[in-house]
Amino acid sequence: MNKEELIAFQERDSEEKINEILNSSSSKKIIVAGPGTGKTYVFTLILERSNSKQNLVISFINRLINDLEYKLKDYAKVVTFHKFCIHIFYSQFPGWKIITCLNEIISSDLNIDKNAFDELFHKMKDSDKNFNAFMERSSYYKAAGFNDSIYRVLQKVLDNPEIISNFENILIDEFQDFSELEVAFIHQLEKHGKVLIVGDDDQAIYQSKYDLGKSLRTLYNCGSYTNFSLPYCRRCPKVIVNAVKDIIENAQSHNHLKDRIKKEYTAFEPSTQELNKNYPKLLVYNMASIDATATFLNHYIELIITSDLNWNNNNNEPLILIIGSKLYYNYLMKHLSEISKYIEPRSKEENEDLKISKGYELLMKDNESNLGWRIVLNNDKLRGHPSNKEIIKESLNGKNLVDILPAVYKAKHLELLALLSNKNMSLEENDKLKSKIKKKLNNELSDEIISHFIDINISTSENSNISYPVQFVTYQGAKGLAADYVFIVGVNDGEIPCKPEDIKDFEICEFIVALTRTRKKCIIMPIKNVNGKTIKPSTFLSWLNEKEVERNVLKKEHINSGIKSNKADFMNLLSNSS
Repeated sequence: MNKEELIAFQERDSEEKINEILNSSSSKKIIVAGPGTGKTYVFTLILERSNSKQNLVISFINRLINDLEYKLKDYAKVVTFHKFCIHIFYSQFPGWKIITCLNEIISSDLNIDKNAFDELFHKMKDSDKNFNAFMERSSYYKAAGFNDSIYRVLQKVLDNPEIISNFENILIDEFQDFSELEVAFIHQLEKHGKVLIVGDDDQAIYQSKYDLGKSLRTLYNCGSYTNFSLPYCRRCPKVIVNAVKDIIENAQSHNHLKDRIKKEYTAFEPSTQELNKNYPKLLVYNMASIDATATFLNHYIELIITSDLNWNNNNNEPLILIIGSKLYYNYLMKHLSEISKYIEPRSKEENEDLKISKGYELLMKDNESNLGWRIVLNNDKLRGHPSNKEIIKESLNGKNLVDILPAVYKAKHLELLALLSNKNMSLEENDKLKSKIKKKLNNELSDEIISHFIDINISTSENSNISYPVQFVTYQGAKGLAADYVFIVGVNDGEIPCKPEDIKDFEICEFIVALTRTRKKCIIMPIKNVNGKTIKPSTFLSWLNEKEVERNVLKKEHINSGIKSNKADFMNLLSNSS
């Protein structure tokens, strides 16, 4: 079959497969589709045919939801799975709070590893004593965490299905990322509309979910759903698609991905033929050190940005993705001075001092809040702090914390709450109030906590309207994104995979996810020397077809010499260094 015949065949075959999905009368459908195969396009076609706007689109990833909402907001309610559940939670549990640190608090109360609770809820081990202990303590605080809130909502829905509204179409994306608990909830949605599920077990990367694609495979093979496929990748050049095939084939030859769903994955020639011509090779740049990597990224990315004048953020996507672990992010960001203005800032982790403010906010609304007092106890910065251990032990018998705490301790905090609630309308008055608080409390409370409550006109999103052409993300953070240029940094044994002698399926899937973010050019960057230690390139690189890989060795001095000359010489260096 020549090129023209191949293009005609793929166009015809693709249209037929999409029409099969659209014209199916089945109320339960499942599409197994690889990355970039046009699932959003199919979602749009289904919703355009809908007789109403009473449709629901659910995914697991915030970034993906933003993209789907941008494209589908006129046709459906588009939410993350957790946001959908949280809305129901607050309607069914009035007066309760959802608080992310609840695992940490209850694990401290019960002297149990906080990570143990996640597995209990994901797998719904409700007969486990720790499960029940958590639920009892959660009720004491009138609060729920991330996973137990879903469990509580599911129990409500099982008893009262009418809690969930009816929809014409319910479209669920990234199903391979859903845990056993979340899948049980999804099955309840089947009673409230026609359900279309989309997933790909080759992208099951969330090891913490304890499932890794099993639910998708079970559903695909159960017989109650009508199965479909979208085999054509419209996003990536052919070399990326071929690399994915090579990775999967080699993985299976090494006894990995044993249970994966067999699926066709092919570059869609009608939309990728120009890409295939311009970007025929997968690039592997072997970097001598992290310093050389930083120098390279600084200059190559600036070169891309200044040369690619067509970039804009109208499609809600970056121009460049840098993918790597948090370790590489923390180091490289110190050295990417030339391009730092182009990189989307990573949201800062919450200051430990500010965690106490959550407790104060609860106590301002209810001076007897068990949860409020418990958070304050956990993060108290005031002297005269009572013994947590004895107080918590007594509260386990059901006594309210407000009745156990020492009178002097309570009085000091209530006085503080009164001062923090006294908001003023001028900066001068605010400053006076700050001084009063600090003097009364002998400077025992940080400026940050005080400012959190009484400073006026604090901007929390000064950069919210800025579009950044570069995003630096982890392998998991790359999910739902795509970019013209993708740099995968630190592709070494010890990093991905963590242990080459004991490769995990999710690590293979992480590498597949990283590769398939690419719209044009992908540059893979193993680093020879990290912190004085010599490390090997990733085992995964040996799984690639050498005929489709261009390998280069780049040292800092070579990069600098190319840069000092001109852009043409630098680009020539990138093509010919070895």
